[in-house]
Amino acid sequence: MRPQEAIEKARAEGLEIKENGSMLCPFHKETKPSAYLYYNKNHNQVEFHCFGCGRSYSFERFLGLVKGKEKEEEKQRYSLEFIASVLHSRFIALLNGVGDSQEQELAKRALEYLKGRGFDENDIERSYIGFSKREYLERIEDFKVNPWLFDRARTCFLIYPIRDRDGRVCSLQMEDFLNRGKLEQTKLNLKGKGIPLCFLSPYSFQSLIG
Repeated sequence: MRPQEAIEKARAEGLEIKENGSMLCPFHKETKPSAYLYYNKNHNQVEFHCFGCGRSYSFERFLGLVKGKEKEEEKQRYSLEFIASVLHSRFIALLNGVGDSQEQELAKRALEYLKGRGFDENDIERSYIGFSKREYLERIEDFKVNPWLFDRARTCFLIYPIRDRDGRVCSLQMEDFLNRGKLEQTKLNLKGKGIPLCFLSPYSFQSLIG
C-alpha cells in the first residue's frame, strides 16, 4: 500500500491528515500534530507513529483501532519493555524521515556513530536499539531517579535494551554518544531496576550502580 492510499483511507474515517502524513494523534489529547503515517522502508509497509504518546502500529492495526473494531483501546503502561519499544519505534520513524527535522538530524548522527562501531540498520532492528532526545526522556516517570538525565550537556541518547534469560527487557543502557571522548561517563544504566541477569559487553559492579 502506498502512503497516499493509506492517508485517504484514514481520512475516510474522519481524520484530518496533511499531505506529509502528519496529524493530531487520535489516542491522546494534543493541540500540535505529533503523529504520522509514513512508509517504513525497513518493514516495507505503511505505519503509524506518535512522537507524543509513543504509540506505533502497522497501518492495518491503526485503522482497526480508529474504526473502533476493537472493544477497548489498547492500554500500555511504562514498563521497561514498553519504553524500549517506544524508543526503538521512535528511532526507526526518524530514520525514515518523519518527525522533527532537528531530531531527524540527531538520529542520523546516531546511525553514523553506530555504523562506525560496526552496526547497520538491520542490526538496529534486530537488537531493538532506541534513540531519543533528553527532553522526551525527562517526561518518563521511571527515568526521574537518574540525575545525569538532567545534565544539559547531554543532548540525546542511544538506548540499548538488556534482556534476561527469558528474553524480557530487564534494564536499559543509555549511551550519550555525542559526548564520547568529552565527558568521563557516557554509558549509563537505569537505576532502581535490579541487576540484569546478562550483559552484552564486559561490565564492572561500579557500572551497575552508576
